[in-house]
Amino acid sequence: MEPKSDRVDKYVFVEAIGKGGFGHVFKGIHAETGETVAIKRIGLDSIPKDQLNGIMMEIELLKRLQHKNIVKYITFIKTKDYLNIVLEYAFICLPN
Repeated sequence: MEPKSDRVDKYVFVEAIGKGGFGHVFKGIHAETGETVAIKRIGLDSIPKDQLNGIMMEIELLKRLQHKNIVKYITFIKTKDYLNIVLEYAFICLPN
């Protein structure tokens, strides 16, 4: 799934890196700072309204969590069609 636009707010979509039950995850870059992020994009038409409340509660929880083993929440951007959750970009380097 490619985004309809190449950006949301100040974040530019670079490439798709994952897929979940409700949406897709993209590697993104903050257009002004160059920071690499992960953007979890959830189509608002694909989730029931009662589950949207659960997702918003998850966002509130992510805002408060701070631990070296938990991906850091940055912000969320809601558009007409999508909820975009911007997170710290984490990757795993496996030894050869």
